[in-house]
Amino acid sequence: MQLCNDFAMKCSVITVCKNESDRIKRTCESVIHQSYKDFEWIVLDGGSTDGTVEILASYSSYMLSFESNPDEGIYWAMNKGIALARGEYLLFLNGGDCLYSEDSLAAIFRTDPHYDLIVGNQWDPVAGAPSRVPDVINMRTFVIYGLPHQCTFIRRNLFVELGDYDVNFRIAADWEFFCRALLREGLTISRSPCIVSVFYPGGISGRNTRETTREIDVLFRRNLSLMR
Repeated sequence: MQLCNDFAMKCSVITVCKNESDRIKRTCESVIHQSYKDFEWIVLDGGSTDGTVEILASYSSYMLSFESNPDEGIYWAMNKGIALARGEYLLFLNGGDCLYSEDSLAAIFRTDPHYDLIVGNQWDPVAGAPSRVPDVINMRTFVIYGLPHQCTFIRRNLFVELGDYDVNFRIAADWEFFCRALLREGLTISRSPCIVSVFYPGGISGRNTRETTREIDVLFRRNLSLMR
C-alpha cells in the first residue's frame, strides 16, 4: 500500500465521546488553550442525549470537524477520525480526558520528530503523580503495562501501513493495534519525558474489567503467535 504523505499539519487531536456532559468541558478547554497551533481538532460524538452535544457545539468554531450521530462503537468512531485526519501524527484524546497543560503539544513538537510512535507520560490525579509508562517501549514491557493512547502520538502512515483499529475488539482495539505495531520490523519509538495528558478513571475498559481481560488475552494469543 502506498503511504500518504500529504500532511496539512503536524498533529490531529481526535476526540470520540458519548454522554460525557459532566466531563467534556475540561477536554475542550484543554484543547483550545494550547500554545502550539499546528494542529487540528476532530470531534465525533456518538449521539449523546445528556447535553454533551450542546457543550461541544459551543466549541465548534475550534474544530476541523464536528459530528454527532449514533455510531457503531468507540473504535468505529476512532477509525472515522483517522479517515478525516490530515495531521502527520494522531492523538486520541477522548471525552473526559484532557491535555495536561497549555504546552503539552508544544513540548512534544518543539523539535521536528519523525518517529512512528511518540510516547509521553500521563498524569494520574488520584495518585497525584505521573502514571507508570515504561522508559523502554517494547513487546515485553507492553505485555506488562500496555500503552495509554491518551499520551501516545501515532504517525498517520502507520495506520495506512498496518490498517485501522480492529472493531471486532469492543474494548481493547487500541491494545491490539499497538501489538501489531510493535511486531512491525523497524518500528521507531521516541519515549518523551513530557506529561501529555490527564487520565481519569471511568472509561469503557475500567467498567468492563472481565471483558477487557478476555479481549487482551485474545489479542495477545493471536498476535504473539506470529512471533518467531
